[in-house]
Order: sequence, then C-alpha cells, then structure tokens
Amino acid sequence: MLEYIIKIDALSKIYRKDVFDKQPVAALNNVSLSFYQGEIVAVLGVNGAGKTTLTKCMLQLVRPTSGKVLFNEHVLNRKKSSIGYLPEHFRVPPYCTARGVLHTLGLMSGMERSELNKRIELVLQLVGLDDRRNSFVKEYSKGMIVRLGIAQAILHNPQLLFLDEPTDALDPLGKIMVRNLLRDLSNQGVTIVVNSHLLTEIELIAHRAVILHKGNVIREGNIGDLLAGQAGFFLQLSSYIEMPPPYSCSYNGKVWICEVQSTQELQQALDILRGKGVTPLNVIPKRTTLEDLFIRTIEEQ
Repeated sequence: MLEYIIKIDALSKIYRKDVFDKQPVAALNNVSLSFYQGEIVAVLGVNGAGKTTLTKCMLQLVRPTSGKVLFNEHVLNRKKSSIGYLPEHFRVPPYCTARGVLHTLGLMSGMERSELNKRIELVLQLVGLDDRRNSFVKEYSKGMIVRLGIAQAILHNPQLLFLDEPTDALDPLGKIMVRNLLRDLSNQGVTIVVNSHLLTEIELIAHRAVILHKGNVIREGNIGDLLAGQAGFFLQLSSYIEMPPPYSCSYNGKVWICEVQSTQELQQALDILRGKGVTPLNVIPKRTTLEDLFIRTIEEQ
C-alpha cells in the first residue's frame, strides 16, 4: 500500500469579512484527498474554485475552518525545509541578480553555505538561467522570472513541491524544459502538486487530476482512466440515415457523421445500421482531451 505524503481530511474553509458577516464565502467544502510519493497531481478549476485556498491550507499559510491536513512524518520529517513553493505571482526586487536571490532565500531556509553554492549553480542550469546568473532581474522577461521562481522552489531539494502556473509566460522550449524537469523530479520521488489553467500542458505531465468547483471535489482520478471513461466513436456514412435517439447524424461537407459515446453505443449503432442494410465507411475512435473532460465536468454542474 502506498504511503501518503499529505492526507486531507474533511477540510473546509469559510472566509468572513468580520464576525458579523452574514454572507460568508465557502472556499472549500469538506474536501478529502491524499497525495502520494513521486506523483504529479494537477488541481484544476475555474477562477474561485478553491485551488489557491487548498494549496495555502496544505502549506499552512491559511488556517482551515474545520478538518485536518496530515503530513507523513516518516517522509516529511522536517516539514518546512521539505517543501518548495512557486506562487502564481512570483516577484523579486528588480535590482537583485538571480544568484543573489537564490543565495538569500537559501540562507533563510537554513542551507549550509557550501551546499548552497553548489545547488545554486545546479538549479540555474536546470532552468536555463546559468548564463544570466549575474544579470539584474529588471532585465528578465516574464518567462525568465517564472524560471527563477521554479529555481527557488527546488533550491533546497524539497520532497514536496507546490507549483502555481509553472509554465505561464514560457515559450515552447521553456515549457518542454519545465515538463522534463518535473518528470525527473517525480522519478526521484518528489511529490508535485500543480495548479494550472493550461490543460494541454497538464495532460502531458500529470499522473492524476483533481477538479474543484465552488469548493467541492467534483471529479478525481488517474488522468488515463478519466479520459478512457470519456471515449467515443465517429461513424462515417455515405448518406444520411435516420437514427433513433440518442444517435444523430450530421454532415461535415464530405460525409455523414454519427457520433456515439461508448463502446456499448457503438455496438448498438452498428446493429441498427446492419438492420437497415448499411455498412459504415469508417469507424474512428474519438480522442477526449483533458480540456474536453474539464469543460464537460464543469458544464454538468
């Protein structure tokens, strides 16, 4: 049985303006989740879904109204020094250099100077900033600042990593670099929790997805299993065929298309067509993306 890194038990968070506030906002509502060693988990949701509040509760930056966040002390024996964090809006003073920022933050986290200097050189190389280590941050692009934010998050060899929009503002090569870096960290046993709106990127790296909506977990599971459950097929027909509900045909300018949502519906549709003496021109598997799944899940709410 896998050991959890973090276990969330019936976590709720209600924001109130003051004690007399009659319209409090429930940012999280009885959320229960577990995160395991070496997995990359994507926390998804529209703005205001509760993603940032959930992250801050796990980071102990926000006190929950009720429920618990439990750490596996066998794995995270020193909680703060075992956790790395990239906030969505990572900012540093413009007159600092990348090396200076990392040196200051490393000392604040308790790293030894001899170890710190080696780690600074390594992480700058990992994020592609080794040739700009002594440049002022004011000369950095938005993507370079994101890279520096990732560098500070992994500087102290964390066992648990929280990343908020880690590929935001990155060019295609930068996204590939971050993608490969996160896979390498995962293979080394680092648990990574990612908040992102870039679902095409998330689909390429995450093992598991959690979809939040209005503070509730409305869907959660292995990404491969989630997408497999949404599979369907397109039947290509040479002419229009009257089909009973739930099937319908549409013309794409070349052929008629009958869409089915599952293997069972496919067999039923083929039986109907055989009964009419019709053979499909082609049967094409429909690939559902994480973005499709996310939109469909939110619309169902």
